[in-house]
Order: sequence, then C-alpha cells, then structure tokens
Amino acid sequence: MIPSQAEIDDVNNQIRRTQFTRLIAFGDVVNRYTEIVLRKKKNQISQLRTSALHFIITRGGSLTPSQLASIMLRSNYSITKLIDGLEKDGLVKRLRNSQDGRSFHVKVTSEGLNYVIASLKNSETLENDLKSYLDEDELNNLAAILRKLRDKLIEKVSPRYKLSADDKKAIFGKANFQMPK
Repeated sequence: MIPSQAEIDDVNNQIRRTQFTRLIAFGDVVNRYTEIVLRKKKNQISQLRTSALHFIITRGGSLTPSQLASIMLRSNYSITKLIDGLEKDGLVKRLRNSQDGRSFHVKVTSEGLNYVIASLKNSETLENDLKSYLDEDELNNLAAILRKLRDKLIEKVSPRYKLSADDKKAIFGKANFQMPK
C-alpha cells in the first residue's frame, strides 16, 4: 500500500520539527563527504579505523581493547574486529600485559604512526575546505555547540561507556576551529 500525499506531508512536517534528527542526517553527509574525498587518496583506510588510531595515539600510543571500546562507544566484539583489521595491516600490534598474561594492550606501530602522519595532511586540507564555508563567528559557534552537545550526550550514555577525566581531556580537548590561512 502506498501512503497518500497528505500522510507523506504530515511525516515530512514532523521530520522538519525534529532538529536533532536533521543534525544527525547532516553529520552523516559530512562523514560521507569526508570518506568519499579521502578514499580518492591512495592507501586510505576507513574513517572508523583512522579514528581508532587517533584515539590510541592521543592516549600515549597504547590502550586496552576495553578502553578503546569505551572511547569509541562500540561493543567489545566490534572493537576486536577493528583491531584484527588494523593488526593485519600492520598499523597496531597486540602486546600481552606483563603483569597479567590474560590481558593485552593495543599499541600503535611505526607503520601506524607514519600512516597517521601522512593522513593528517589530507585531513588538514579537507578540514580547511569544510571550514571555508563558514566565517569565524560561525566556526566558533559551531565548536561551542558541538562541545556542549558532546559533553551532555557523554553524561547520558550507559556507565559501560563512561570515560575517565584523563580520557575526556586527551580525546575531547577543546576543539580549535581556526579559519584557514
């Protein structure tokens, strides 16, 4: 059965009143744009895998899988799969904990660090492109709004995903949305 135009218009009006749903959709457009542009570059890995490397590096180059799962708001299973792929590509290495042989840390390798260094140039170019569409006041307002949303949403997630103060500071430090030069 196909809905009537009136039913479609009614749902359309409901969508237009729900700003958060639209924010999520806009965020998805930015993510897809980023992936499409970056994938045109050689040897690019997914944004999810790149984010995992960034999180590991911002925490000193080493995290437990549980810490990475909490930081990325992902299940342990999905983090295991993510680590498997990163390790297969030589970007991270699993190392047993010397004090507890049952646990291990995920450490960035030299190849992983070099990958991030090389990708930062592409990320910087992409970021400058995205920032060029906004003036300085808009960028500052966007940064403040996103920080506020991030902080409030993190307060509401399951205790399983709660971050330590050190994790919050290292990973979500104040965003610096400066205008490109």
